Amino acid sequence: MKQWIVVCLVLFSGSLATAQSGLKTFYLDSKHKEVSAIDSASYIRKIGQIDSLTNLYPVIEYYRDSSIKCIGQSLSSKTFYRTGLCTDYYPGNTVKRSGSYSKGRAVGEHIFYYPNGNLQLTLVYAEPEKDIPNIGRNFLIQASYDTLGNQTVKNGFGYCKMINEAIGNLYEEGRVVNGMRDSLWRCHTDSNKVVLTEMYKDGVLLSGTSVFRNGESYRYQKREVDPQFKQGLFGGFDWFMRSNIRYPKQAYRNKIHGRVTITFVITKDGAVSNAYAAASPGKELSDEGIRLINKTSGHWIPGVQYGKKVNVQYTIPLSFSINEGK
Repeated sequence: MKQWIVVCLVLFSGSLATAQSGLKTFYLDSKHKEVSAIDSASYIRKIGQIDSLTNLYPVIEYYRDSSIKCIGQSLSSKTFYRTGLCTDYYPGNTVKRSGSYSKGRAVGEHIFYYPNGNLQLTLVYAEPEKDIPNIGRNFLIQASYDTLGNQTVKNGFGYCKMINEAIGNLYEEGRVVNGMRDSLWRCHTDSNKVVLTEMYKDGVLLSGTSVFRNGESYRYQKREVDPQFKQGLFGGFDWFMRSNIRYPKQAYRNKIHGRVTITFVITKDGAVSNAYAAASPGKELSDEGIRLINKTSGHWIPGVQYGKKVNVQYTIPLSFSINEGK
C-alpha cells in the first residue's frame, strides 16, 4: 500500500541515444525501491534528458534479461512520475498494458493483455478533475476476456475476472453492471495470504470480510484507509513542522532553499521508520527534513487495508524558504 500524500520504440530509443551525457540509470528491486548494485536489482530504469517540446523526460525500463519492461515519460528526472502514454511489457517484449497518465495517475482508457498477446481487460479511468463515483481504483470495467479470447464483459455488463496489480496482485471476480462492481465479489492474493468476500451496489462497497492465512478475520467498508496525522494533516501537521524546524545554519548562510521530498513508512503502530530524502536541493536540508519527519513518530493514526492495520509508505514535500526582508 503506497500513498503519494505507445510511442515508437525506434524513435524513443533514438531519443535516449542522443542524450547519453544526461542519461540517468537506476537499479530497483521487486518492491520498486532503489538499490545500489545491479546484482540486487529486479529491473533497470533509464531516464533521458528533458524533451524541449513536451517538457517531459523519456523513460525506458528493462528486465534483468534486457527485455523491455516499460516505455514512457516522466515529469521528473529523479523518479518515474508517469505522464502521457506509457506501455508496460511482460518479459520477452509482449505488451502487458497501455494507457495514459496525468501526474502519475492513470486516466482514460487502459488496455490490458495476457502474456500470449490476447486481450484481457479494458478499464476506463476518471480524469483527475472528474472522478467517477465508484469504488476501488476509480475506474469503470468496460470489457473483459478469458484466456481463450471469449468476451465475458461487454459494454460494461457481464462477469469479470481480473488481476488488480495496484493492490498486490489481487485476483478478483464478480458481476459487472454499467461498468461497476455489483453484488458478490470474491478476491484473493496470489499466495492466498488474504481472501476477501465483498458486496457491492452500483460500484459502492457495502461491506467486506477479510480472512488472512493466519486465521485473523476483519470486517471493513473501505479496502484501504490512509494514515492520518492525529492533529490533522493540513492544520496540525503544518503547525508541528513550523514549531520544530531548525533551518540549517550553513544552508541559511549559503541561501540554499527549496523543496525536500521525504519518503518514509508509517508503521501499523503509528511510528515512523525508513525516512529518506527522495529529492532535495542539498544534504543539510535533507537531514533536517528527515529529522522533522522522524519527530512525528507516534503522532500518526495507522493506515488500514482490508480492515487490518498495515505499514504504509508515505511521501511528503517540505518547503524550506528564506525571508531576507529589507
